[in-house]
Amino acid sequence: MSSKLSITINSGRGQALPALCRYCTLALITIALCSCGNDTETDGGTPVVKVYGHTLYVDDVEHIVPDGLSPADSAQFVADYAKRWAEEILFYEKAKSNVADDGMIEKLVEDYRKNLVINYYQNRLIDEHLDGIISDDSVRAYYGRNHESLRMDRPVMKGVFIKLRKDSRYIKTARQLISRHDKRDELERLSLKAAAGYLYFRDQWMEPDAVADRSPFGPQLETMDRGGTMLETTDSSYTYLFYIDSLLPKGSEMPYGLAEKSIRETIRNEQKVAFIRSVKDDIYRSATEAGKVIYSTPQQ
Repeated sequence: MSSKLSITINSGRGQALPALCRYCTLALITIALCSCGNDTETDGGTPVVKVYGHTLYVDDVEHIVPDGLSPADSAQFVADYAKRWAEEILFYEKAKSNVADDGMIEKLVEDYRKNLVINYYQNRLIDEHLDGIISDDSVRAYYGRNHESLRMDRPVMKGVFIKLRKDSRYIKTARQLISRHDKRDELERLSLKAAAGYLYFRDQWMEPDAVADRSPFGPQLETMDRGGTMLETTDSSYTYLFYIDSLLPKGSEMPYGLAEKSIRETIRNEQKVAFIRSVKDDIYRSATEAGKVIYSTPQQ
């Protein structure tokens, strides 16, 4: 069978054209295959290639040809796909002939299938019976019980960052304003006029990346251990000012605001585990009462 198939697909002109081109693709592949001496099979359609009793049909390939390819590229795509498909079958058959048939593979397949079915059923039950709503009171109660064990794996900080042209006449003013909580409006007006970058986060904890991605400070921020610190540096184009109001070093107790999201996920997972445990207990109890679970020795 020749691998040179003439294929026509969507050229991107008009809304009705993609469907039309798909039909053309199928027709042209069929014509090309038939001209190579391949008979159309009534049970599965027109075969593209057969290997060891496995058949790849035109319908299988036609639906995965990407839109926008030229006829030549479409033909090449089909040829490449068919070759990869055949190689996979051949390699599988080769592997079968060289792997001892000791039941290990079948056991692995059965174990995988069992786990797949169980996980699918578990997820369906969870979706049907758990609403996913975690109350704020539950989160705060969890934090109250576990806050001492919730630790930062990176430092976090609050502060203000501003980036100015190195020759800006506003640098001195920015230095004076950046540490003042009561001068936020003035600093923001300055940033609108002259800043190439500005970040105000006195009201929320942020990781060093928030500033490191905008400045040359980089690793220096990872090793900071206290707030009330002013950092300044200049490169060939800009001056960077960063005032750190507050800082929690690595290993510090995690603030509630940062812990809240992970706590909700933890509570949600605990709910899932408890729910599935109760379902399993109910199934086991019902089966035992019905005499479907029989032990050779009495169970306590």
